[in-house]
Amino acid sequence: MLRGNELKFHQLSLIKNALEPTKNNRNEEAYHLLRLFQLTGDERFRLQAEPLMPQLSKTIKQLPESHIENTVVNPQTVPLKLEDFGLSEKPNIRFCDVGGLSDVKEAIKLEMVYPKLRPNVYTQYNKTPGAGILLWGPPGCGKTMMAKAVATEIDALFVAPKMSDIMSRWLGESEKMISSLFKAAGKYEGDIVLFFDEFDSLAPKSGPSYLNRIKNQFLTEIDGIGSKRKGMLIMAATNKPFHIDSAARRPGRFEKTIFIPPPDLTSRKQIFELNLSPLMKNGILSDDVVISDLAEITEGYSGADIKAICDISRDIALSEALKNGVERKVKMEDFYNVIKKTSRSIIPWINDSIRAAKRFGEEDYYPELQKVAQLLQTVQQYESMK
Repeated sequence: MLRGNELKFHQLSLIKNALEPTKNNRNEEAYHLLRLFQLTGDERFRLQAEPLMPQLSKTIKQLPESHIENTVVNPQTVPLKLEDFGLSEKPNIRFCDVGGLSDVKEAIKLEMVYPKLRPNVYTQYNKTPGAGILLWGPPGCGKTMMAKAVATEIDALFVAPKMSDIMSRWLGESEKMISSLFKAAGKYEGDIVLFFDEFDSLAPKSGPSYLNRIKNQFLTEIDGIGSKRKGMLIMAATNKPFHIDSAARRPGRFEKTIFIPPPDLTSRKQIFELNLSPLMKNGILSDDVVISDLAEITEGYSGADIKAICDISRDIALSEALKNGVERKVKMEDFYNVIKKTSRSIIPWINDSIRAAKRFGEEDYYPELQKVAQLLQTVQQYESMK
């Protein structure tokens, strides 16, 4: 039977299930406060929960023993489903929906898409399909969209666990969640892509002992995943690869580490076209908007920056149309004004990344980082001369 001072060592979501039949508001309040304390570590939530703990403990003591045993189970049999771990979907994003990056797309397809579409060719050439790919690069440049495109192309389920649902400050909880995730994924009958964003928080170079236990549990699960579960593909993304433990990047775990760069001229043009095509179809985009010119003047902007530029420019025209009651097309002037006020989100990232790569001695990342830094420096010098 659970005691009040032991509650924190159990899955709070499972305790909530045990308490569901009781319909006690004070118990619900205690659960939510404990959950907030678990997620944030803020002592204020624990202190607020303390007066409610006697009632919560009393309620749990009164529950049938079998109910507790079936609800708070040992970590080997945590009954969680894939949808309990955050986003779980069959996406509808293809590689053609991601602007540019043709070389990157081909490298990813070689490891994850073509083996599913043409397995006989891979067998003939004695190439083992890659089970894991780590994508890295500046924020907002399409890492998540690339992972979704892989799932779409091979008709796989896409599961993107939230780090907040996996990470826990309590002893053993995160390890249980990771084990449960891979067990649930292993039971899925079709192909499945597990995507871990912000991977540096799951497998850091260093940290407190509980982070090392979490990291080791994850690495144990993905060891040789390609041979253990052929339908399961592991993809991860990070803006800070230099913070990731080298043990997590070795072959057998992540076969390839692929850089997702800021969009080049061709890519930026495609991103503008993808974002503005609905306005073109609806006749809301003015004839004076020249997409190739927009692509020229947005060098150094990320894909997310460009999408924001398109959205804000559209909203300017929309606001005026609502205010004046007259349809107003989105003009080139709108884009110019928005671009002038929009800073490049990549600049802070590149400065922090170069410092981190030097501090951790990660020379392998220098070439890509230096290319981005030189690009941004050239852009800034050119703009300062205007």
